[in-house]
Amino acid sequence: MEDTNQISVNKLKVHWNPFTENPWLYIGTPITRTEVRREIQKGRLNAEPGGIKRIDHIRRVAYLVVNGWSDPIEVDFGCPTIAPSSTHLEVSDGNHRLAAAIYRKDPTILTSAAGEVDFIEEFED
Repeated sequence: MEDTNQISVNKLKVHWNPFTENPWLYIGTPITRTEVRREIQKGRLNAEPGGIKRIDHIRRVAYLVVNGWSDPIEVDFGCPTIAPSSTHLEVSDGNHRLAAAIYRKDPTILTSAAGEVDFIEEFED
């Protein structure tokens, strides 16, 4: 099932948080709120996604914190009733947007959700 839903950022970040779990493994440790705040204060923002350096990701999140976005993130919630081990959800597209939503303390984030409907509904706000 795939649908677009407003998902609770607080509920989602318990399972997937770019500030504690590094979705960009090649940059080493997860980015920090302090790094994002510093780039915002200095006005160093990346409007375009991409880049392989740590600073590219920090500046992309900083840009989204300041400017926002309109497209949904993509989340696979799995099918826990069929495969209980599949409860580890994954953000397949939108880690920068999710990090920005967490940083801004947004209550919800627009999500293109795939997986078990009942499990997805637990995250709706």
